[in-house]
Formats: sequence, structure tokens, C-alpha cells
Amino acid sequence: MLGDILLLFRIRMTRKVNGFFYYFKKLPLIGRLLKESCYAAVNLKGVLSVFSFLVDVLMNLLKNLLYLFVVIAVPLINLQKGANDVQIRNGFLFGFVLLSLVAGSISNSKLLTADDETFILSRQMHMAARRCLCSRSWYSYSMNAIGLFLACLLLSFMFSFPFWYAFMAGFGYLGSHQCMDMLQMRRFQRKNSFYLQANTWKLLIPLGSLILLYALYWLNVDFSFAPWLFCIFALVCAAAIIPYLRFESSYHAYSELLTRLLLDNHEILQLDSSRMKQMEVALDEKSYTSEELQYRTEKTGYAFLNELFFRRHKHLIYKPVRFRLVVMTVLWLAGTLLIIMLKDDMKLTKDILELLPPFVFLSYILSISQRVCKAMFMNCDVSLLHYSYYRRKEAVLVNFRLRLKKLCFYNLLLIMVLCLYMNITVVLAGLPYTLSTLLLFDFALLCLAVFFSVHYLFVYYIFQPYNEQFDMKNPFMSILNGMVYLFCYFCMRLDGNLVFVCGVLAATILYIPIALTLVYRLSPKTFHLK
Repeated sequence: MLGDILLLFRIRMTRKVNGFFYYFKKLPLIGRLLKESCYAAVNLKGVLSVFSFLVDVLMNLLKNLLYLFVVIAVPLINLQKGANDVQIRNGFLFGFVLLSLVAGSISNSKLLTADDETFILSRQMHMAARRCLCSRSWYSYSMNAIGLFLACLLLSFMFSFPFWYAFMAGFGYLGSHQCMDMLQMRRFQRKNSFYLQANTWKLLIPLGSLILLYALYWLNVDFSFAPWLFCIFALVCAAAIIPYLRFESSYHAYSELLTRLLLDNHEILQLDSSRMKQMEVALDEKSYTSEELQYRTEKTGYAFLNELFFRRHKHLIYKPVRFRLVVMTVLWLAGTLLIIMLKDDMKLTKDILELLPPFVFLSYILSISQRVCKAMFMNCDVSLLHYSYYRRKEAVLVNFRLRLKKLCFYNLLLIMVLCLYMNITVVLAGLPYTLSTLLLFDFALLCLAVFFSVHYLFVYYIFQPYNEQFDMKNPFMSILNGMVYLFCYFCMRLDGNLVFVCGVLAATILYIPIALTLVYRLSPKTFHLK
């Protein structure tokens, strides 16, 4: 087993080093310094492999540190205001058990995934199915466990829990995932199927666990039992590694399991990178109805083109809108009932404006602009931008205006429903408000809906980051969108008051005309194929 893990390590590091050589040679000027003989430089590749492994460990540490801090620690501190150090520590341990040891083990199995490395080991190197699957799962779980151990070790100074909790976290993670893998392998051997492996469950389980955790934080539940729960759960999971080793050596359906995984992922393994990027917004032309194919309207020119685009993309646009509306409705009903029943025991806000900071981030999540912009390029603009008439100033600006109207319509629809739900909750639950603050709250959210509609179209038309292979050639789009995400996330840590609302309104009202002016002046020059 150790030899197979080391072999997988060498394959993974070799691929990364060769990839580094390949992309370095494409750099202007300095790329010429690297000769073709570098691929045969064994000593150089050995040094770079060690360096690449250390970078992997560091990135794993940062990933786990970011996960524990952003997903568990920051919401805990914000939702349980006034909690002492012991309460914060207990809440953190409970969140770790729920998300990492329970939800993570169910929805994130490394054994039941087949990637290109699985294909290399099984088909190109003809490695036995047992050796292939076990070496991959052990390597992946061990790397994650090491990263989790180091992250918990650093956070032990922040949350004042014993350093040996970090060891328990690492072994608990390893054991919980292997225990779940054991159940899945038994299920496959008996029923030729898996537990909860549909994509819907993979989304709902972590999302539901996250919502449950944040609800418990918000209700200020007493987690004094969490240290005992963490220790017992982690020890039981760690102890499960021993029976897993015995089960692993006696399991007889590895070949069938590997074949099933490769078949399930065959199409993904055969796709090139450009096709993978297109899948998210690709259209199945066979799914068009006769009504859509024979659609008639009084609109002409670019108005007809955009009307046809949005109608034929209804599955990419209407479906996310419907999904968001359904989730909002369910959460609103559950949250409103919970507030009404428990409002005597809850610490209510003094003003509705205090709730605006998290709603800034929620408005960001509800926006469908980024997905629509990607669909615009991949299913429309990538073809039409070859023609000079489509790149003319009047054509670019007319299309921008028509698309902005549509985006504003869908984003405003979602935010208006959100405002309606909030207004009803405020009235039914008897939360403190005045008509002016309620209207100001609603107006701020509506401005945010327009802001997200303008922002993504502005970035798309000014930086147009894609080429015909759907690779992102202009990094500014990712940088600006990342800055908007960080800004919205940072807002959750601020106090909601009149000053905050004025700041949000000022930022959106200033940004929107500036962005529109830049689009009208620059987009005819910048909106073209890379």
C-alpha cells in the first residue's frame, strides 16, 4: 500500500512539474530560457517535486484554515454576540463535528470519485482495482487530514482548546470518511448502488447542515456538551480505521466498483477543458419545443435577437430563478414561524436597518447575472462577434441596453419577493420598525439588485475575458468579481445602521452611472473576441 501511495505521489508531482515547465515556456521573453531538455532533467524535477509537495501541504493548510475560520468561526462570533471564550470554543467544536465529521463524510467521498489519475492508474498503468482505489483514497484523505490537523493546531491558540484536539480532528476526519466509504462499499456489493450519491443530496446535505448550524448559533443554543461530543465522536471515528483496514483487505468487488466509477465519469474524463467550461451553460438544441422553434413576435432586429436568446435560455435562467424563489419561500416560512414562536426568548433587533448587512451578501447570492453573462458569450456572442456589423458601436450599445433591462427584471423580481417576505415577517413578528426605515431597507435592496445587474454586464463588456476556446484570457474579470464578493462578505461583519445604509446607497448610486458611462464610451472598442 505504501509503495502505491508513493507511486501516486510521484505521478501527481511529475504532472505538476511538467505542467509548470509547459506554461513557463509560454511566457514571453523569459520562456525561451527554458530548453526542451528540462523535461529530462531528473535532478531538477526531483527538487521541484519536493517543492511542489510542500506547496500542496501549505495550500491544504490554507484551504482548511479558511474553511474553519470563514465557514465556522466568523459566523459563530457574529451570530453569538456577547458569548465568552468557552461558549465560542464549544460552538466551534460542535460546528466541526456537524460539518466535517458528519456532513463532509456523507457528501464528499474520495473513494467514490474517478478522475484522470484514476484513469491513468487503471487503464494506462494497468494497476489492480484494489490498489488503484485504495491508494487514491488513502493519499487524498491523508493530505486533507494533515491540512486539517495543522489548521486546528493553529486555531487552538485562538479558541483555547488543548493542542491534542488537533490530532483528534485529523484522525476523526480520516476515520469518519473511511467509515462512510465502508458503508458505501457494502451497499454497492449488495445492491449495486450507493447511499445519497445523487447531486441533489450532495448539495442539500452540506447546505442543510450549514443552515442548521447557523440557526443554532443564532438561537444561542448552549453547546456545553460539545467537548464531550467532539472527543467521543472523534475517538469512535478514529477507532473505525482498524475495522476499515480489515474490511479493505477482504473486500471482493473492487473491479466492479472501479468499472462503475469509470463508466459514471467516462464523459467527464473525455472532455477537454473548453468543453468542460461550456457544460454549465450549454444548450441542448433537441430540447427546444416546436413553439420555441417557431416563435413569432412583433419585435425586430436586436430586440428580436435578445428576446429569442432569453426565451431559448429559459432553462438556464428561469430554473435558477424558480429555485431561488422556492428556497426563499421555504426558509421564509420556517424562519417566520420560528421567530413568532420564540420571540419572547430571543433578542430582537432594535431597528430593521440592523438586518441590512447580511442582506447585502444575500443579494449577491440571489443575483443570476454572472451565469447569464457566461451564457451570452458561449451561446450567442462567440459566433456573432466574428461579424463586423455586430461589433459596431450602435449594435454593441443596443444589445447592452436590452440585456441590462432583462437582467434588472430578473434580479429585481427576486429582490422584490425578498422585500415582500421581510415586510410580512416584520409585521407578523412584531419587530420594531417605522415606515421610513422599512422603505429605506427595501430601497437599499432594490439598488443592490440594479448594482449587480450593471456590474456583471459592465465587466463583461469592458473586459470581455473569454476567447473562442472559452478560456479566460483577461484576469480582471475574476479580480473585480472577487473584490465584489469580498466586499459583500465583509459587509456581514459591519453593524447595520443609518450610516451603513447611506454608505450602501452612495456606493451603488455612484457606481451605476460611472459603469454605464464607461460602457457607452469604451465597450465598442473593448467588446470583441480575444
